[in-house]
Amino acid sequence: MSMLASLRAPTRFAALLALTVAGACSPSSTRPDEGAATPSTPASPAAAAKNAPEAAGSALAPYEVLAGDFHCHVNPPDSPSDVARGIDETVELAAQEKLDFVVLTPHVPARFFQSSAQRKAVLDGQKNLQKALAPHANGKTIFIRGMEYTDHAYGHAGVAFGDLEAVLSELDARTLGGKPELFFERYVDKGGLLVVNHPFSTPLESTVAIARANLSWRPFTAKGPFPSEIQALARLAQGYEAYNFAITELRDRFLLADSEHSISRILARMDQESVEKKRRLIPVGGSDSHSHYLRASTFVLSKTRSQEGIREALAAGRVCVRSRDACSLEVRAGEGAWSALGSSVRGSVVEARVGGDSQDIELFVNGTAVAQPAAGETVKVQVPADKCSVIRARVGEGYSGGVYANCDLAEGG
Repeated sequence: MSMLASLRAPTRFAALLALTVAGACSPSSTRPDEGAATPSTPASPAAAAKNAPEAAGSALAPYEVLAGDFHCHVNPPDSPSDVARGIDETVELAAQEKLDFVVLTPHVPARFFQSSAQRKAVLDGQKNLQKALAPHANGKTIFIRGMEYTDHAYGHAGVAFGDLEAVLSELDARTLGGKPELFFERYVDKGGLLVVNHPFSTPLESTVAIARANLSWRPFTAKGPFPSEIQALARLAQGYEAYNFAITELRDRFLLADSEHSISRILARMDQESVEKKRRLIPVGGSDSHSHYLRASTFVLSKTRSQEGIREALAAGRVCVRSRDACSLEVRAGEGAWSALGSSVRGSVVEARVGGDSQDIELFVNGTAVAQPAAGETVKVQVPADKCSVIRARVGEGYSGGVYANCDLAEGG
């Protein structure tokens, strides 16, 4: 059995009813109580305001919404005993789903960088993946090579965009044996993004075996102490997987009868940590597919249709999950210009508006629902002038990244 084959259990929910409910949609969200916001004059006539870039002074005009899947397994490098889909089928499925980008995340074992044999296996897997993708380089989908760091004792993380080969060439196995946290520190230095995957996927009492597995991020769900590399991941992670198709639409929807269960908990934790750590944190979405489907689950406002543009959009926080409509959130303070997702504004009153044509919209401040505006309607949201607040939107099933009001974000945050 290959080194990666040993990772197959219990790393997926995709097998759970995947073929029978791969097209499942979640039920409508529950409406909240009235919040502390007051509607003002609509930003433009309703018909024109449905498309935010067409609205006067829109911050969205410079961007293109790109749809992607941030969590996709592929065989090889993943084991055929775990993943039933190769590159050719992945490319075909991405085209069928009209995906602009897919982040390929084959499993890699915890602390692989401390073993010469495992380092070679991971690097060879990445090189072979690059070779297999070469014939598809001019296709409509941008494929980004990454990996899922898989620690069964402490949790999983999506790792992408960094220069893995450069990191491993600078840090040998012996060095990382003594200071494993250096791997993640150097990976981020090399342009990498780190995302905590399915952070609240704790065991459920169920006849479904995989539902009884603990796939959660233990720094959120268990007491420490934690190894230095897990502490580094917790400190450096730029985002959390807020929407995992397999968990939300299969585990939560069918076993908990609540498809908002994981998303709401993760976003609430994200807002809390953004305020406490003074950092921009991004939500991402992925299918976590191990078989015959992919899903548009992460949407970014990108300046260019390129891997570099996608990474920049993610790092800047111009991202929404589950539906592209939530990417239309814009805010401004006073008479200032409208700002897109990920931006920072100052003021005790923030104006917000959402485009699209959904009639099911909520605005949140630090996880609390404060308004239910119509599409294109401008609402005034009260926020503390002396405290950091994270504003985000739900539009239908989609959730936006945050906009930061009165936050002194840390450098790089």
